[in-house]
Amino acid sequence: MKTLAHALAFSLAMLIAPASTFAQDGDTEAAETNDILVTGQRPLTDDEARILAQRYVGELTVIDDDETLALYEPDTYCPGVVGMTQRVNVAIRDRMRKVAEAAGVEPAGPDCQTSALVLFVDDKASFIELFRQTHPEYFRSMKERRFTLHEEPGPVVSWRLAQEMDENGNPVQRTSGVSKALPRGVKIVTSYSGGSRLRAMMSTAIAVSVVVIERGDLNGFSIDQLADYALMRTLTDRSPEKLEGSGAPTILTVLSTPIGGTAYGSVTEWDLAYLKERYEGDPRMYGDRKGASLRATLRDVAKTGRDENDDQ
Repeated sequence: MKTLAHALAFSLAMLIAPASTFAQDGDTEAAETNDILVTGQRPLTDDEARILAQRYVGELTVIDDDETLALYEPDTYCPGVVGMTQRVNVAIRDRMRKVAEAAGVEPAGPDCQTSALVLFVDDKASFIELFRQTHPEYFRSMKERRFTLHEEPGPVVSWRLAQEMDENGNPVQRTSGVSKALPRGVKIVTSYSGGSRLRAMMSTAIAVSVVVIERGDLNGFSIDQLADYALMRTLTDRSPEKLEGSGAPTILTVLSTPIGGTAYGSVTEWDLAYLKERYEGDPRMYGDRKGASLRATLRDVAKTGRDENDDQ
């Protein structure tokens, strides 16, 4: 998958005509700060914090009691951006890498092969159809028997391919069904320690994530906003549409902010706290336990609050 992603640069350039203009292109120096400004909000009551934290985590996270959360392994998160001007592509990529590092994701080095692909296009439906024809490898599940691309309303769609890994870092294989003793699709796992009530025998590693964003309505958004939104989409599991109007402070609602409305300028305190907790600890922790720790972390952030932007 890494080799495939690395080879995409030229072919994607042929599929996507780069944007010739971008409203923020002349202001990118102002947007590209050395610090990561984290937006906070007023402290919430215990009940408000519990309800909102549960909704935030639930809408962004696929939690299965018997499965692990999908994570990038250390030194594998490598953002690549196509479809804007070269200057903007590079600025978004570098910002994604910087915030990922601050969130504890441990991105790959600067000469890495793309594993988090952000594509700015004119029309997502027509692009997806062409992309599927030219690069069907990006629509074949590495974990499940079938791949389903879920439709999303609005200008964005994202998906990812993940692979179950054993404790030695090897991909988990499935039986082909040739043997009568084992039906097709049975997982073969090598383990010296075995699972337990606290952690599984396998982890779920993200091989590549793809985010497709229509660029028609992006005028007025900063580099930081686009980069942080794309980052969160590559590191969370679901469309954030159900968080709209919830009051959850997150950069993920930035593209749906109505004209004249107030949008977050960067990742929020909630966003960073979520990512740090998601990537903290044993990647083989069962989903129910990890989900509980995510909700607890967000409850604490909600009850503490922050009155001003702080540098990280």
